[in-house]
Amino acid sequence: GGALHHGSSRLRSSDVSGPSQPCCGQQDSTAMFFACCTEEPSTMAEVTPTAVAEETYEAEPAKAEESKLVEEPKAEVPEAKPAPAVPATFCVKLSKSDASSPVGLDLDKFDPEVCMVCDIKPDGLVAMWNASAPEDKKVAVYDRIIKVNGAALPAPELIKALCSATGEMELECEHPVIQDLKVERKGQPMGMTLNVNAKAKGIWVKAIEDQGLMRSLLDSGATSLKPHDRIVQVDGKEDTPDTLVALLRPEVFTMTICAYKV
Repeated sequence: GGALHHGSSRLRSSDVSGPSQPCCGQQDSTAMFFACCTEEPSTMAEVTPTAVAEETYEAEPAKAEESKLVEEPKAEVPEAKPAPAVPATFCVKLSKSDASSPVGLDLDKFDPEVCMVCDIKPDGLVAMWNASAPEDKKVAVYDRIIKVNGAALPAPELIKALCSATGEMELECEHPVIQDLKVERKGQPMGMTLNVNAKAKGIWVKAIEDQGLMRSLLDSGATSLKPHDRIVQVDGKEDTPDTLVALLRPEVFTMTICAYKV
């Protein structure tokens, strides 16, 4: 539980050779206010080889022999809204002596568009990179691998490329924007479709419906939630996807979302 700090790693998994256990699980069919989709079993693969500015000015009281003068109010000028944060990309350079050299990452290919870091092994090449890299270039849990040696591929193919590459390697990665969104349903349906997999990290947002609370929040600018983002905590709790779904049922809750540039 607790606040999610980017750069921290909460996940651990046993060292195994090759892909870790399949991501399989049952869809939560009891969800009443959003839809959950069941996917074919996927794999977490371990790579071991307006506020308004309104100002009214009044003239100082005129002398008795002068007419009273009052300046007209200035026109209302809406304050410029700050630009929304965007995910930051960065490059990681590794050197693999051979295909069996441990990169030291657990990766989730549950969403083909988001090859997400689930764990970082302490004895792998990425951990070695992190030891001397600047803070904004350290690989962290929930980061996304975008390219391997310049090739942008679906998540399963990126994992294969990481496993098979040798020599000098360059990974293009992305830190997600981490957002907290307080939700007050007031009896409204959520209006989003979620993909839930028992072994995945967090819940993948598959779609935002045309009607419902999330569409209203989007239209008002209260959130930028979109497909491929991940709900990773609810009320500060990081848990299994099934538990996170259950925590989304109350009338009031706070979601922690990892937003990716997809």
